[in-house]
Amino acid sequence: DGVAPVQTQAALLNVPEQLAAMWELDFLHDPAALDVNADGVGDWQVLGGGAFDHSSLSSGVWHATQVLYTAPDHKFTTPTILEARLRHAANDGGAAGLLLYANWTSGRMTPLMALLQRRSDGTQALSLYTLGDGDGAWFLLDQASNLPSGFIDVRLLFDPAINAVSLRIDGDDYGTYTARRRTPSGQRPAAYLLSWGSSAQFDHVAIRVLEAGS
Repeated sequence: DGVAPVQTQAALLNVPEQLAAMWELDFLHDPAALDVNADGVGDWQVLGGGAFDHSSLSSGVWHATQVLYTAPDHKFTTPTILEARLRHAANDGGAAGLLLYANWTSGRMTPLMALLQRRSDGTQALSLYTLGDGDGAWFLLDQASNLPSGFIDVRLLFDPAINAVSLRIDGDDYGTYTARRRTPSGQRPAAYLLSWGSSAQFDHVAIRVLEAGS
């Protein structure tokens, strides 16, 4: 239009992020052998012990038949972002999922779980749950239905200051929800990659815990 464009710059807050902890997987190698922070402890452990099943890795995709959890233990008391690219490949009653036991303070913690399940029509549905004292079962916060059959990008952003979690799926924000608190009973402060049945698949996972005040 003949008018010179206006160009300006602005400093972005917390870029690069100041992290208190981080876990990431691309599933090209044995997750149990990773020690990114060089603390002498594997970043991911197989629930129940034993070796990781190497045959479950194929072209950067984990066809999960085991459950992995983060190590060492972390209380997730600052904002935490959990991102995963996953799918549930068959309508077999199972699920692919993410589980986070966060905000371990004052003898209590916040449980969060996201489960992805394939429906009989070939679509997938993702359900977000929390669990509090007195709850007889996991409490449903929201469910996203009619998701495509391929890999789904899921992001959970948990803010312990307000004990709330926001859900984003394939770049779309679904909402922010108040989570529930619970007295621990055998749980550990960790994040889990869940596999129920034989049809859970994971392509990428990243967990970023921000430094306090960042």
